[in-house]
Amino acid sequence: MSKVELYEKVRLARRDEGLSIRALATRFGVHRRDVRAALASPEPVPRKVPVRAAPITGACHGWIREVLLADRDAPRKQRHTAKRIRDRLAEEQGVLISESQCRAVVARIRAEIAAEVGTPAKAFVPQTRLPGAEGEVDWGKFDAVIGGQTLTLHLFSMWLAYSTAAFHRAYVNEAQESFADAHVRAFGRLYGRRRGRYARDRHAPPAGGPRTRETPCDDCDPRPRRSLCC
Repeated sequence: MSKVELYEKVRLARRDEGLSIRALATRFGVHRRDVRAALASPEPVPRKVPVRAAPITGACHGWIREVLLADRDAPRKQRHTAKRIRDRLAEEQGVLISESQCRAVVARIRAEIAAEVGTPAKAFVPQTRLPGAEGEVDWGKFDAVIGGQTLTLHLFSMWLAYSTAAFHRAYVNEAQESFADAHVRAFGRLYGRRRGRYARDRHAPPAGGPRTRETPCDDCDPRPRRSLCC
């Protein structure tokens, strides 16, 4: 059980059953200070990472930083990779380190440089899913033994993006009839009479037959890997 799950169970037991701190500590087998911390905040305190000295690469951090700063003005194809920096360290500085260690050092220094100049190294956009509004569709294959014979069946899968509720049905092929029948059954099971959107891989045959990337349907999002249909 992770600490986040432990904190959630402690807080729920306190809210629903009104247990004392001692009773909560006995039930979950933790110290009373852990119970107090869970009741004070739903998120655990971040673990303190000790600052350790780098006896081998520490002396090269300044040189690596200079190389990466110079790369910001260089064309993208001419910028240093972690492997190239490792090779130059061995040739020019006489420092021999593993590739994984060099990648970790380069990634950390790149993130520090990006934070200093105001350009984040990585950016994430949170996605908001509404209940019953969107789903995803895909095909898969599996082998089944039916009547003593091994047959390759095609598994149609549709699942909702918000609740992850899923519908699965096996067919002998991925023909147009199977595709349409699977959608009718899936919509009846998952959506009922509601209207939603679903995403499907381009290799999944739509109701009108196979369609290439160059000829997307009018009501689909013409992205290279998936199409969103209403």
